This record gives sequence, C-alpha cells and structure tokens, in this order.
Amino acid sequence: MVDRPRPYPYRSALITGASSGIGTAMARQLAARGVTLTLVARREAPLRSLAEELRQAHGVKVDLLPADLTDAACAAKDAAASSTSHP
Repeated sequence: MVDRPRPYPYRSALITGASSGIGTAMARQLAARGVTLTLVARREAPLRSLAEELRQAHGVKVDLLPADLTDAACAAKDAAASSTSHP
C-alpha cells in the first residue's frame, strides 16, 4: 500500500524556526503539497537557501522573514512590516 500525504486544508502557512530541524522538514512537506509559505528564523542565509530549494522543487511562493522572535522589539517591528506588505 502506498502511503500518500493527506491534503493540507489551507493555502498558506507560517513556519517559525524554518532554518533547521523540524521547521525545515515542515516547510518541505507543505511545499510538496503546493502550500504558499512564510518562513521565519534568525539566520537569513539558511532561510534563503531553503526558499530557493522549495521554489525550484515545487514551484511554490515563499516569503522570508529573518527575525529573532524571542526579541519582543524585533518581533513587533517585523509583524508590523509584514501586515502592511500582506493585507
């Protein structure tokens, strides 16, 4: 029996900690299902690399938000910028 991925009920997803580990794995799984992604992590270089991989492999839209969400000032500033660019 072939194990098929269950359909994802949403068109987009925000993934925190996307530069490694579970976050990267989730991004790959959702991109394979055609989900538009916003990836968040402190390290920008791995985010850019993952985004390019997902765009090439699955043709999905991937937005990046390099940010340290443990820093309240940084998180608030990035949230405000994101909400104005994505109505």
